[in-house]
Amino acid sequence: MIPWWAAYGCVTRVRHPYFGAIPPKHSARKTSRPDIATPDHIAKDNRVMYPTQDDFKKAYLDQKHQNGGVAPKRDEFLSHNRFSKKQLEVAFGSKSYSKLQQYCGDDPNALDLQKTPIDQIMCNYGRLATDTLKAENKLPVAAEWAARRLKPTESGLARVHNIRWSDMPNAFLDFCQTNAQAKHDFEQVVTAIDRLESRTKPTQSNNQTRGQMAIYNIVRNWSPARRRNSEESYQSELAQFLKGNSEVRRMQFEVREEKGDSLCDIAVG
Repeated sequence: MIPWWAAYGCVTRVRHPYFGAIPPKHSARKTSRPDIATPDHIAKDNRVMYPTQDDFKKAYLDQKHQNGGVAPKRDEFLSHNRFSKKQLEVAFGSKSYSKLQQYCGDDPNALDLQKTPIDQIMCNYGRLATDTLKAENKLPVAAEWAARRLKPTESGLARVHNIRWSDMPNAFLDFCQTNAQAKHDFEQVVTAIDRLESRTKPTQSNNQTRGQMAIYNIVRNWSPARRRNSEESYQSELAQFLKGNSEVRRMQFEVREEKGDSLCDIAVG
């Protein structure tokens, strides 16, 4: 026969005939005994621990040694050592990776924060295009630019210099028109771009100007940053893109949005 007090085992608190009240199994009852967990002890044991500045310094110097003395980039460092950006910021605050590099005796990667000069970008494009024309008889795609780790990245090119990759051939031609040395050094690339433009642009009528054809090519090569729910949203995005386009600004065209059944969506002129 089961004792009478065992039948109440499912109750939160039961009374043992000999030992009195038994606290619940997971009770956080206050006690002066250090070997019994209290809420204060539990909170202390479950506290999130973050790496210290010295922990980051050791990992940084170890990875730099593995790289043959080359300082790792921030993302490479975090991924290799399984640190999070938040952990780094807790240890060093704002501009955390630059402060870590200074803490380790290195100069921060200041070049990563500087805007790459447009002359350098165009010369890099000219060299890359020369190689792809020799190897495959074609102009380079963005993946080949990324494969050589050229700066800025495709997204940085659009964000900082407002040049999409599809605009690079025309931007390169404009650069060569104002730089005789580049036009001479990359003559093969200039010829290939001119030949490509002559095949892709439509037949010009008498009233079509070079500027109109340039706008046509810019709009034809444009692609929205993301899918949108309405045509008006695409219209506004394209208008903003045209206003910030380097070639449109160079030709001093005015870009304005128009609304109405008898008006066009975007007027450029």
